[in-house]
Amino acid sequence: MKRFDRHTQNLREIDGKIYSYDTHVATIVRDTQFEDAHILQHGWWSVTTQRHINYVGREYNLKVIKDYEKCEYCNSKEVTYNQLIMDSYCADCGQWQESENYEQV
Repeated sequence: MKRFDRHTQNLREIDGKIYSYDTHVATIVRDTQFEDAHILQHGWWSVTTQRHINYVGREYNLKVIKDYEKCEYCNSKEVTYNQLIMDSYCADCGQWQESENYEQV
């Protein structure tokens, strides 16, 4: 487990997973044959949590890529994430997203 110089109480990395408070909010994706290393953000978060994710990106010099930007069913960008129930809803097609990118510690 790694704690960072800033946000020491509420931000940590465990095995490439970034946790803000007790929620897995992003994953560090290492270099692969098809893509460069980056941070994959798993959802739309509060200002503080977004600050945590961006901070980790700057610390590791990695680009943050958001995996929530399109609906899994219709590719619409009108997807809203509800942090209380940890699920996303598409305003265009009305489908709840079935992604399992969100997990509690």
